Amino acid sequence: RASVNRAVAMQVYSENSDGTILWNASLVLRNYLQKKQSEFSGRRVLELGAGLGHLSLAISRMGAHVTSTEARCRVEEAATASGSCRCWGCVNQLRRSVKKNLALEQDVSLNEWNDVGCEGMEGKGSIRVVELQWGEEAKDRWGPLKQESETEDGKFDYIIMSEVIYNQSSDSLYDDDFHDNLIWTILQFVKPGTIIYNVFVDRPFSFMFFAKIDELPGKPFKVEVVDEKEYECLLKDDDDAKLYMHKLCYSG
Repeated sequence: RASVNRAVAMQVYSENSDGTILWNASLVLRNYLQKKQSEFSGRRVLELGAGLGHLSLAISRMGAHVTSTEARCRVEEAATASGSCRCWGCVNQLRRSVKKNLALEQDVSLNEWNDVGCEGMEGKGSIRVVELQWGEEAKDRWGPLKQESETEDGKFDYIIMSEVIYNQSSDSLYDDDFHDNLIWTILQFVKPGTIIYNVFVDRPFSFMFFAKIDELPGKPFKVEVVDEKEYECLLKDDDDAKLYMHKLCYSG
């Protein structure tokens, strides 16, 4: 594993042997958070857009109780067949990856907790995989998160986001609803003191997310830029790619 104290040269993404994609900004965030391991023990953590789930798994191994989320499969006929789809960024792929990494014999059921051993720690972390589509219109399909979002005990201590704030519209035009739905979803799971860690490579309209955050009534988020010296990542395949990391603190 690359040292967290020196510069790490990496591509923006890498392709695994099974065709899945790993966005390497998430590795930078993982290494950064591992320096804060004691802060996560026993905490409730939500990862939005977890992809393959390796960041969720790493945080659960710090002793946290992690809800790892992804959207419903884009291929409708595969949406209920967890072993058949190959699209990136879907809950089926996330379930398969978590099962593989935990070396579980049985399938990882949606919404159910799985214990995760924590090296050098007395307690155990845990992880569950939950389907989560962003936005108010999708809330009725949130499963256990719908009820949890409506109670104080169901809020999260931390929210983790890696490479989720760039514009994802197919026509390369700004999709106003995209950030609105993401921010609305975030607001359902925060409480005073919730900390959000967000890492991303700057792509079209990424910083519109922060403009939207700044426009919220009462300005409930304090946004801090994490000094790049604390993670020192060099992206070697694109001279124009720049990685940013932010810490957002919710005051209510």
